[in-house]
Amino acid sequence: MEIPFRTKVKHLLHLVLDLSPPFPSVPPQVFLREGRTLKHRLLKESGSGKVFYPNLDPIAWGAHTDLVPILKEIINAFATDSPIADSSKVDRAEKKGDLAMDSVQDMLKASLPQVPSYFEMLEDMTIAQLEELAENDADIDTLIQSMEVNNSYVSAREDLATDVLKLARTLVV
Repeated sequence: MEIPFRTKVKHLLHLVLDLSPPFPSVPPQVFLREGRTLKHRLLKESGSGKVFYPNLDPIAWGAHTDLVPILKEIINAFATDSPIADSSKVDRAEKKGDLAMDSVQDMLKASLPQVPSYFEMLEDMTIAQLEELAENDADIDTLIQSMEVNNSYVSAREDLATDVLKLARTLVV
């Protein structure tokens, strides 16, 4: 079960409850789900997201313990005293994400052809032909598709999409 809530500084956080057996005879596992490593007095250890709360301690827990007020207290604690990013630990996902962005930028720089500033075939056309071309979208499309620079861009875009997909698959694993 997941409970979304906002902190006082408007960050959206998610409290995740694992209510799988042996619950209710043992307390539920409670985690704060966030894409980055956070610090807070209720988090057991930085980066784990596991919530430590005295009433969730197995010693204080009973099968008939009312979970709702405990959850309200936990959410209120996170909402009023917002967790902060742990700068001493950089998430592996963040590192991978930064490397991925660098890789994508490198791919973009390497794969896109230079756009010409001069198109010779347009210079050979008369004013009347240029005006006729400007009024006919199909003719413009045909002209663009016949240009080598367009073919290079289409090919580069397809190659880049393939490379980005491969990179994304490495990040998911």
